[in-house]
Amino acid sequence: MHGTLGQWVHWLSLGLVLTGLIGCAGRNLTEGWSFWPFGPRSDKVAGLVSPRERIAGIRQLAREAASAGPMKQQEAARELAGLLAQTSDPLIRQEIVRQVSGFEGPTAESILRAAMTDSDPDVRAAACKAWGKRGGPEAAAVLGKAALSDADPDVRVAAIRALGQTGNQHAIAALGRALDDRDPTIQYFAIDSLRRVTGRDFGHDLGQWRQYVRAQGTESTTQPPSVAERQGGMF
Repeated sequence: MHGTLGQWVHWLSLGLVLTGLIGCAGRNLTEGWSFWPFGPRSDKVAGLVSPRERIAGIRQLAREAASAGPMKQQEAARELAGLLAQTSDPLIRQEIVRQVSGFEGPTAESILRAAMTDSDPDVRAAACKAWGKRGGPEAAAVLGKAALSDADPDVRVAAIRALGQTGNQHAIAALGRALDDRDPTIQYFAIDSLRRVTGRDFGHDLGQWRQYVRAQGTESTTQPPSVAERQGGMF
């Protein structure tokens, strides 16, 4: 009897303690001091940098480099290239690609080239956007290859859209080949990018766009006669 009464008192006391702890100001036990034997819980581990902190550091480094000129950008790009080679986190690799998109120098370009063959499609898509911002014939060549050969359709769309951002005439040939894709989404964005690059608008008439691209290819491969050839034809 005494044993049963003692147990009842013990469990009643424990229930009152738990009720008081849980009901106190409605505090969440997972925040601050919690019902854990070793004090507050923490996601941080001594000596380790969280992905959020690492991304914040990458952004800070990029901001400082952007305002300091090409030499600082080259130094920052080398540091980020080392991090890119070490990290297995695709979110960090994406952030590196985004931040070096405006950097000058060969290291930044090497990072973007490597990112085009990254194992993660989101990293490759981020690289496509970065190349679109850089522009120029080299960007058009890199993006043209991805637009036609990448295994992921979302990456191909990213490359096609970026080709339109380059504003470069070298993009026309790749966009013309994308018109022959069976995926209507690919065709749609190819037409949209052709509008941006050429300034023309044939609506969504694939036939007219194909004809225009073929004509552009013929014009680019047909070289005007040289002065000597024109003079030779006069006699």
